[in-house]
Amino acid sequence: MRRLYQAVEAAENLGTDFLFPSSSRRRCIKTTNLVPISGSLNEEQMSSIKMILGCKGAPPYVIHGPPGTGKTKTIVEAILQLYQHHKN
Repeated sequence: MRRLYQAVEAAENLGTDFLFPSSSRRRCIKTTNLVPISGSLNEEQMSSIKMILGCKGAPPYVIHGPPGTGKTKTIVEAILQLYQHHKN
């Protein structure tokens, strides 16, 4: 519980530059041959991931839907893709 509280406290201090980065600070990834890392994804999930990685639209990105539709899986895949492309 303490770590959860600390995370919320830390998030309050992130600042708008982190949550809403300028377009010049974003690093986009080519998404033409995107191969899922965490398993199979449906078309909507792949489209969402490509939008995030390809810098289409403006952050923060919102993933929404009813329970069980793969929101967490989509976010995890986007994070894994970002990590794979920017681990250097």
